[in-house]
Amino acid sequence: MSARGEGAGQPSTSAQGQPATPAPQKRGRGRPRKQPQ
Repeated sequence: MSARGEGAGQPSTSAQGQPATPAPQKRGRGRPRKQPQ
């Protein structure tokens, strides 16, 4: 749930990792990057 909210609500967070590919972030690479943020 948090992964979807950050990607849709806060585009700035997804832009730091992968702005054109928000799908791979939700798989596993998005977990460690979204925790510190």
